[in-house]
Amino acid sequence: MLMATTLMLISGAVHAQTLEQLRTAPKSAERNTEATIGAYAAGYKAGFLCSALFNGGKTRDQIEADELTGIYPLVEDQARQLQAEIDYQAKRVSVAYDRKRMVTAPSPHSAHGLWPKASAPV
Repeated sequence: MLMATTLMLISGAVHAQTLEQLRTAPKSAERNTEATIGAYAAGYKAGFLCSALFNGGKTRDQIEADELTGIYPLVEDQARQLQAEIDYQAKRVSVAYDRKRMVTAPSPHSAHGLWPKASAPV
């Protein structure tokens, strides 16, 4: 009984702290810096190019017209401008942004994973 009461008190304190953090946290638009928007756009472009090329059998032109237009307004313009490097042999797509790079590559847990370059498998 004492353990259950202690857990309830801890849970209540954590819940109250979480609510306060949510209440005072900056709105998502305030957290979206140029770097985070670049990361979103690069990841979006890399992921959709990789999936549509290697799983969907689409051409790059088809993907540009179908998957990369009419997308989230936050990233659409930047995604269109970012350059993608496609390695057809390794089935990997990499998109550079802000001197960083998002990379898709085969993953043992799914068709493809998305990583910042520093943690991408080689």
